[in-house]
Amino acid sequence: MKTILALLIGLLPFYTWAQIDTLSGTSSDSLSSLVIPLDSLSPTLSPADSLSPSDTTQVDPVAEARSKRQEELKAQSDFKSKVNYTARDSSVLDAVNQILYLYGAVNVKYEDVDLTAEEVSIDFTTQTLFAKGVEDSAGNLIGAPIFKQGEQQFDAREMSYNFNTEKGVIKGARTNQGEGDVLADVAKRQPDGSIHIKGGKYTTCDLDHPHYYIESRKLKLIPGKQVISGPLNLVIEDFPIPIVIPFGFFPTNTNKRQRNGIVLPQYGEQNDRGFFLRGLGYYRAINDYMDMLVDGDIYTKGGWALRLASKYNVRYKYNGGFSAEYSIQQFGEKTEEFTDPDFQRIQGWRLTWRHSQPINPTTRFSANVNLSNSKYLERLSGNPNDVLTNTLNSSVSFSKSFAPFTLSVSLNHSQDVKNNTVNLTLPSANLQMSRQTPFKRVKGKGLEWLSQLGITYGLQATNQLSNIQDSIFFPILINPGGTTDIYNPTDSIVETFDNSSFYRRGIQHRSAATTNIKLLKYITVPLNFNFREYWYFEQEKQVYNRTEDEIETIRVPGFSTARDFNFSVNANTTLFSFYQFTKSKKGIVIRHQFIPNIGYSLNPDFSAEKYGFYGTVQTDREGNTRRYNRFQNGVYGSPSAGESQSLNFGISNVFEMKYKKRESFEEDWDETQDPYERVRLLDNLSINSGYNFAADSFQLSPFSLSARTTLFNRKLNINASGAIDPYALGFTDAEDTVGRRVNRFEWDETGRIGRLTRAQISFNTGFSSKKTKKKQRSQGFDEIEYQAVRDNLNEYVDFDVPWSARINYNLQYTKTNALAPTITQTLRLNGDFSLTPKWKITYSSGYDFTQKEVTLTRFSIIRDLHCWEMSFQVTPFGSQQSYMFAINVRSSTLKDLRLTKQSRWQDRAPF
Repeated sequence: MKTILALLIGLLPFYTWAQIDTLSGTSSDSLSSLVIPLDSLSPTLSPADSLSPSDTTQVDPVAEARSKRQEELKAQSDFKSKVNYTARDSSVLDAVNQILYLYGAVNVKYEDVDLTAEEVSIDFTTQTLFAKGVEDSAGNLIGAPIFKQGEQQFDAREMSYNFNTEKGVIKGARTNQGEGDVLADVAKRQPDGSIHIKGGKYTTCDLDHPHYYIESRKLKLIPGKQVISGPLNLVIEDFPIPIVIPFGFFPTNTNKRQRNGIVLPQYGEQNDRGFFLRGLGYYRAINDYMDMLVDGDIYTKGGWALRLASKYNVRYKYNGGFSAEYSIQQFGEKTEEFTDPDFQRIQGWRLTWRHSQPINPTTRFSANVNLSNSKYLERLSGNPNDVLTNTLNSSVSFSKSFAPFTLSVSLNHSQDVKNNTVNLTLPSANLQMSRQTPFKRVKGKGLEWLSQLGITYGLQATNQLSNIQDSIFFPILINPGGTTDIYNPTDSIVETFDNSSFYRRGIQHRSAATTNIKLLKYITVPLNFNFREYWYFEQEKQVYNRTEDEIETIRVPGFSTARDFNFSVNANTTLFSFYQFTKSKKGIVIRHQFIPNIGYSLNPDFSAEKYGFYGTVQTDREGNTRRYNRFQNGVYGSPSAGESQSLNFGISNVFEMKYKKRESFEEDWDETQDPYERVRLLDNLSINSGYNFAADSFQLSPFSLSARTTLFNRKLNINASGAIDPYALGFTDAEDTVGRRVNRFEWDETGRIGRLTRAQISFNTGFSSKKTKKKQRSQGFDEIEYQAVRDNLNEYVDFDVPWSARINYNLQYTKTNALAPTITQTLRLNGDFSLTPKWKITYSSGYDFTQKEVTLTRFSIIRDLHCWEMSFQVTPFGSQQSYMFAINVRSSTLKDLRLTKQSRWQDRAPF
C-alpha cells in the first residue's frame, strides 16, 4: 500500500500542474501571467519527504533515483532572470524532464527577449526554447513565431533559442534590415547578434512571396550595419537572371544615414560624344552632420565633367549645402585628318551655396549663391528649365536687431545670362530705425495729429559693379586698383580702362515724418514728408570741346553731397450702399463698398541753380547750352529736375452679396445659426489717374484700371488691368505712319475719352479630386526623405490623388502708336490623372496663339509596380526634344538596380 501511494505521488505532476505548490501561477482556465521562481523550477521528492514511517528501514529505489535526478536538473536549470509567459489555451509541465509546454497565442518574455507563437516548449534543463506555428483546417500556417530581441525581429516557420548561450536556429526566417528584408531557409544566430544564413534572399518587396530578390546560398547578416553575401544573382518573378556576381554588400544602417562607398555610374552611347560613364563617384559621410559626394562623367570623344557636392545640417544651429561643377564637352570629332562640321568644344562651370544660420533670436546669417556661365545653362546643364533662365541671383547676408534699429550687411550678385553681364554689390549695408513716436504722450483736443506723428530713418551704403562683361569680371574684382584692356569692335582698337571706373559707391540717408488727421469723423488724411540725402565720392563735370565739337565728361573725385525732399497729403474714406431685392424670397442683398481717395504731392525743381546739383554746358559752336546732372550716375540716383505739383485721385469698389441658405427655410432650422450665405461678386474694381499743375504739357496722367474677381466658389480667378491715354497721336506729314503722342486730348480729336494703350486679362483655375485615402505621419517618419520631396516637388507623384488639372490663359494687348498692336495670347495647362490606382499620367503643355505653335510640352507615364517603379518621360517636339524610359527599384538602398534608355536634348545637334 505504501509503495502504491508513493508511486501515485510520483506520477501526479504528469497529470496536472495546478496542484504543484512550488509553481507560481493559476489554473489553465485563467492563465494570464505566470512567473516561474528560480528556486522552484525542479520540485523534488527527497527521502525525508516520503510517506514511509520514520523508523522504516526499507528504501524505495525508484524514489531515490528520481530524487537524485531532480537534484541534478535543479543544479543545471538556474536562469539569470525570471521567465514570464502567457498562454491562451493550456500549459503542461513535465516536472521530471523539466519541460514546459504552452499552447495557443503564447507569449514568452525573458530579459530583452520577447517571443510570440502558437506553440512553445521550454526545456529548463538545457535552457532551450522551441517555437512553431500550426496549420489550420485549410492548411494555412497560423501563429508563426515572431522573435524579438532588442531592435532585432525575426518572423519564422519554426525556431529554437538557447537562453544561456544566446544562440538560435531559425527556419523559414524573415527579418527587416533598413529598407529591405532578409529571408532565409535556415539561419543561425550567434551570441554577438550576427546571423549566418543558408539559402538567403535579400529584397525590398514586403510581400510574403516577393516580386524580386537577390539570391545567395550563403549570407552573413550584421544587424544595423550590413549584409554580406557570397555569389549571388537577381531573381525577378521567380525567373533567375543569368548573371552571377561573385559577392555582394548591402548597407543597412539607414537610421544613421552613414553609408560610404562608390556611386555606380550610368553607361551608354551618344552619337556626338561617344561611349560614356555618367555619375561615377564616391560618397562619404564625413560625420553625423555633413556628407560629401565627388562624381563625374567621361566620354570617349574627349568630354568630361567633375562635380563636388556637400550637405550639412546641425539641428537648431545651421544647415545648408554647396556644389561645384566644371565641365568640358566635345560635340563631334576632330582629328588631324578630319574635323566634324558640327564640332564644338564648350567649357562650362557652376557654383551654388545655400546656408541658413539663426545665431540667436536677433542675429541671423544666410546665403543663397548661384553662379554660372551662360554656356553651362544653354548646353551642359541636366535641368531643362535652365535653358529658359535669363538671370541668376545670389545673396549673402548678415542681420542684427537691436531696438529700435536693424542692421543688415549683404553681398549681392545678379547675372544676365543672355547678355553675359554681371552686377555685383560688394558689400551693401542697411541700417533701419523702426517708426518712433516722440510725442505720443501729448494729449489735448486738436493735438491728436501730434501724438500720432511718427519718424523713421534709414541709412544705406554700397559698393557696386554694374553691367560688367563676365569675361572681364574677375580681373576687375580681384584687382580694383589696376587696369583692364577691352576690345572696342566699333573702332577695332583695344582700350585701357582703370578698374576703379567700373565701381559705383555711395551712401544714402532717408528719413520720413508721417501722421494722420481725422476730418468730419469719417475721413482719414495722412500727411507725409520725405527727405533724402546722397553722399558720393565723385561727381561729373561736362566740358565742351570746341575742336572736336563734342561734350567730354570728366570724373572729379572728392566727397560731395546732394539732397531732395517731397511732401504729400491724401484723403480717403469708405462709403457703403445696399441694394435689397424685396421681391426675392431668398432675401438677396448686395453691398457696394465705395473707397474714394484723393491726394496732393509736391516735388520742387532741384535742377534750379540755387541748389547747385546741376551744371550748365555749351552744346555747340553757336553757344547753345543745356543743364546736366552732376550726379546722374550716382548709385542711389540724384535729385530730379522739373517741378511737380500733382493731384492724384482714384476710386476702388468692392461688391458683395448675401442670401438666405436653402436649409434656413426648413422647419427644423436652428434659429441660433446664421441663415445667410455670403459671396464676393467683385473683389476689386479701381481706376486711378493724376494731374500735374506744374507741367507745361501732358498734365493729365493716363488712367489705369484694374479688376479682380473669383467665380464658382473661388475655383476660377480672373485678373484684368489696362491703361487709357487721354492724349491723341499726331503725325508730322502724310508719310508718317507711326505717329507720336501730342498735347491734344483724344476727346477733341475723335470724341473718345482716350486711347487704350495697354490691356491684360488672365484666367487661372485648378481642379483636383479628393484623396482616396488619408495618410498620417508614421512614427518612423523620415525627415530627410520628406525634405527631398519638398525640394523636388516637380518629380513627386502622389498616387492618392486620382486626378488634378491646372489651366492658365493670358491675353496681353499693347498699342502705343499708330502701328498694329502687339498681342500676346498664351494658354498653359498641366496636371495628372490615374488610369488605374497603379497607372499615373502627368502632362504639361501650352499654346502660343500669336506664334501659332505649341509651347514646351512634356508627358510622363508612371506605373507603380509595388516594389518597382516604371516611368516614361517624353518631350515630343521643340528645342528640348527628348525621352527617357526607366524601370527601377523604389528603395534607395538598391537605387542603382535600374534599367534606363534615354535621349537627352543636350545630346542633340546644336540648335
